[in-house]
Parts: sequence; structure tokens; C-alpha cells
Amino acid sequence: CLNLSFMSAWKVGGPDGDDTKGGIGVTDLLTKWRALPLMWTEALRALVCLVPMMVATVLGQTTYLVTLGQGAFFFSSIFLPRRLGARFVLGSLVLGLGLGFYLIGGTVAPNPWVALIFTFFVCLNLSFMSAWKVGGPLALTLVMIYTAGLNTGSPDKAAANFLVFAFVMGWSALISLLPFWTPVPPPPVNENQSTGELAEQGLRMGIGTTLALAISYLAGFAKIGWAPSAVGNVVRYDVGVLTHVSVEVRPDVSVPAWGSWHGIAGGRE
Repeated sequence: CLNLSFMSAWKVGGPDGDDTKGGIGVTDLLTKWRALPLMWTEALRALVCLVPMMVATVLGQTTYLVTLGQGAFFFSSIFLPRRLGARFVLGSLVLGLGLGFYLIGGTVAPNPWVALIFTFFVCLNLSFMSAWKVGGPLALTLVMIYTAGLNTGSPDKAAANFLVFAFVMGWSALISLLPFWTPVPPPPVNENQSTGELAEQGLRMGIGTTLALAISYLAGFAKIGWAPSAVGNVVRYDVGVLTHVSVEVRPDVSVPAWGSWHGIAGGRE
């Protein structure tokens, strides 16, 4: 990741470069790197969100370590609104809406055909939700909670993990209400997107995640949710982004599409 970040400023491999000249100097790269606005408060907030997992580790209670880590990591990695009221709404949406998707994922996981159908429609509906002024910035990231439910593999295990997931999410939400954290503004909601554009975004995400999930089932992956989670994280409706990151040999295939296949390969672990 560190080296790919450096490559984003490389004139040959960067989005705005060409193949006629060499890359920029190492000194320029280091200068840009030092100028990055590192969010030490966000690192500290993530550490505090992980406290329940660390306490469980110290006490030797390893049954729910993955669940505690996943919940804390997810909440600490999303944006942090400036106003406390907006932070409360964020926590409410993650707990009330997100955990519902978690239970859906766990419930459909044992039935491949049902899981494939639900995965497609979950992505399609989350795409429509992304134009919602209140929950839009969060909508597309909820696919990660749904796929975490898929990873449980059964309704019983999802139900057993549910209270632990709710606890660590609630803990992280309460910690995030503290006023001294530096806010990380949410991405703006594009309320001008047409229903057709939202449907196209949902179809892209739905087809990609469903295909990744089908391969996960056929290949016998231990964790069937990782591959569709990788796809759901990269598929977005943004023609400008797709134009900038398109592969030279196949201009119609974008880097996120190839990234999805890396996610599928990673799911084998």
C-alpha cells in the first residue's frame, strides 16, 4: 500500500502521466509524503475502539476476538462528522440498520442460491440509499457489514455474534461522541444522480458481488464474505474515476475490476 501510494505520483504509472518521460524524483515524493495531513487523533480513536478486543485478549477470552476486532475496525475507519448530533445519527444507523444487514448475511449464508439473490438486491438497494441525504455517505459501506454476516456461515453463529457485534459497535459509537476528536467530514452526497445512474451503480455492484460470492461457494472458501466485500468496496458510479484508472491494454476494464479479482483470490485464505 505504501509503495502504491508513491506510485500514484509517478508520471508513468500515475493517472495523469504518459509513457514518454520518467517519473518524478524521490525528493519530490518524500516532500509530498511529509506534507500529508496525518490524523493522529484518528489513530488514537481506532486504538480506543479496539480496547474491548485487547481486554478480551488479556483475559484469554478468544471466542469473539474476530467479531470485536471487525466491529471496532469498521467503525473507526468510517468518517466522523463535525457535529455531535450527526455522530449520534451515524452510530444509530450503523447499529440499527447495519446490524440488520449482518443478520441477513448470516441467515442466507447456508443457502447459496438464496444468498446470491439477496446479495444482488442488498447491493442494488444500498445503491439507491446512497442518494439519501442523511445516510447516503454511509450506505455503500454497509455492504461490509452484510458480508461480515456471510462470513459467519450460519444463522446460529450470526445470532451468537450479534450481541458482541452490537456491543463493540455501541462502544465505538459512544467513544466517537467525545468532542475532542478531529472530525473527518463525510463524502458529499450527490443528490443530482438520476434513478438510472443509481440503478447502474447498483447493477454493477450487485453483479460483481454476486459473481464473487458464487466463486467463493464453488471454490469452497472458508470465509465466503471476503470476496464480495472486496468487490463492494471498489464499485462506484463515477465515470471520471473509471476514465482515470482504466487499464491501457483494455480501456473498457478499470483497475477496480481487477482489484475485485485480487479480493476473490484473497478469499481463498
